[in-house]
Amino acid sequence: MAEKKIGLIIRKSPYTSLEAVEAMRMGVGLTIRDIEVYVFLLEDGLKALEKDGSKKKSAELIFKKHLETLNELGQTLVAESRLEKIDEEFYWKLNPDIWSRDRIFNFIARCDGVVVV
Repeated sequence: MAEKKIGLIIRKSPYTSLEAVEAMRMGVGLTIRDIEVYVFLLEDGLKALEKDGSKKKSAELIFKKHLETLNELGQTLVAESRLEKIDEEFYWKLNPDIWSRDRIFNFIARCDGVVVV
């Protein structure tokens, strides 16, 4: 089991923010160092699990690929408890834990490091 826990809080939409994509890339890289990564999708970050009527943007596709990679590596993905227009296929592929905002912030307080975008 990993000695350190890092929380990635994604508050920005992967549709509009390269910061969200870069945070996810960093999360994948941290797993090489045997660090346990927790990804928290909050606010606009939840758009990663929602359907989008527009064309798929490369940033979004890369973001989703990083989410899938972290999931395959056994890292924890958590979505805030309010989801609206879910992309059913992608959602069930990842099967994120659903936590309340209070539970997320209580957990984050015990992490060794936190990245917020």
